[in-house]
Amino acid sequence: MQLEDFIALIPATLIHGVFITSLKAIKINLSKEMNQAILEKGLYHVVPNKKVASKIIESGKILESKNIFYGKPYAYMFAGIPEIDNYIKNLDNDPLLEPEKIIQAVKFRPMKEELSNYKTRIQQDAILYEGSCMIPEERTQMVELVIDIVKEEGTRKLILRERTKEEIEKSPEVHILSQECLEMIEEEKIKNGYIKNDNLGILNGLNQYKRETQIEMQYAKEGIKNTIKEWIAKIKNHSMKQLDESENDKIHRTIEGIEQGQIRTKKSVRSKKYVDTIIKLNREGIRQQTLSRKLPEILGTREGEYLKKKVSTMNQDKMKKEKTQHNNRVALLAIAIASQEKIPLEDNMLDLLIQASYEHDKAKILNLGPDAKRGAKLVEKGEFYHANGLPYTREDKNLLKAIVEAHEGSDRKFEKIIRKYEIKEEDKETAKKLFYILRNADALDRARGSTKEKMDLSPKFLQYDSAKSLINFSFQLEALTNKVKDFKTLLNYEPKVEIKKQRKPREFVRELKERTILQPIEKEYNCEIEPSREKEEEEK
Repeated sequence: MQLEDFIALIPATLIHGVFITSLKAIKINLSKEMNQAILEKGLYHVVPNKKVASKIIESGKILESKNIFYGKPYAYMFAGIPEIDNYIKNLDNDPLLEPEKIIQAVKFRPMKEELSNYKTRIQQDAILYEGSCMIPEERTQMVELVIDIVKEEGTRKLILRERTKEEIEKSPEVHILSQECLEMIEEEKIKNGYIKNDNLGILNGLNQYKRETQIEMQYAKEGIKNTIKEWIAKIKNHSMKQLDESENDKIHRTIEGIEQGQIRTKKSVRSKKYVDTIIKLNREGIRQQTLSRKLPEILGTREGEYLKKKVSTMNQDKMKKEKTQHNNRVALLAIAIASQEKIPLEDNMLDLLIQASYEHDKAKILNLGPDAKRGAKLVEKGEFYHANGLPYTREDKNLLKAIVEAHEGSDRKFEKIIRKYEIKEEDKETAKKLFYILRNADALDRARGSTKEKMDLSPKFLQYDSAKSLINFSFQLEALTNKVKDFKTLLNYEPKVEIKKQRKPREFVRELKERTILQPIEKEYNCEIEPSREKEEEEK
């Protein structure tokens, strides 16, 4: 668990006329049991009426609550149908006061990989999601909840349950309670201190507040105990790892943490723009690359090997002073694009591409202004060497200046700059390729400017399909370079080789079918995955 995953929110509550502080909400990662409960039962988002529920389903997202703790708004849900006590204390609403009232809710079934986006409160079965939550139509429905009795092993208990289709057709607007249920509700009211003749509702309100606080504290004690135990165990494990952990192991652990959602990226999961972008690219056959698979692949190419060689010859102290993490990522993304697009670049041109990645924003870094022309002037004053130790020629320097000055501009501007620096005819085509690669790589690293509510990285700035396939990779790379500061070490990363038993494609498809994962994929991407022939034969 990361420190930022644990946020204690401590408002004051009033009980017995005295102010005390109680733990209102502690957010931690979901437990395995909670994950399983959500997958089996779904998430329930309670709303005021049918109109609100319809709008939510139509919009495809649950908007954040107006409740704000420490500047963080959140969407609020239950794992499965909530218990009545849990419903009361979390939503400041008491169904026992209006037991015949129908409670409207939006039921959403998240997929396993989406669960890392959620946190749980210490109160039982309460889920928090900061910002708005995307809900695919095929996994979302409107439901109605009502009070009823459940009898187990000779005991009776009041519960909330979903209304059946038959009940809704028979009595759409009103829920008729049984006499036994009404009597039990009255008993519950007396037990919890409700006063019938309290016309102003003051005493009932205080009794309800007292009961809610008692429930909160009961859950809080258990939650704090479990959280402290979990912290101690994680601190011990972390300390053991840190004692003999190599840099390579640290990078491997960080990449795993990013892909499992334990280390946060700036990926705009709550942005409809991001979701729509990825779905659209998938339909076009452009699949997103993952960090664990793509990074070793890039580093193992000829271009990746040259990047390692080039960076090893650069002044590391100077690079640290100039805050070059953005430039590091641009250089890596640039050689990834060149490699994937199979653009043939000789060593001297590959050197120019990497050097341009480090020079393109130098004017901004040194607070000399955003103008790319100033970057070109800095190139003119500097001395540059190829990875083999040979100094840049006048032609090399002119090419570098042209690419740096043109990287933020249009194709027409690039043509003017080519003429301005008198680039040779035989070098113009290569210069144009370097210009496009750098512009794509720089646009990809706009992940650093994205937030959880908006996506600053847009495919319209990307000319190459290979660049479009690296959108998700760029978000993960940004998180990795923030955790692993030494770029030189990062370039020498070697993944751990895990031998996994190969499964036959048909067996894999059948397993996915059984888990009902493929159905939403088929619907979402308008495709049909053929069932196993073996299964067809079995059915026959």
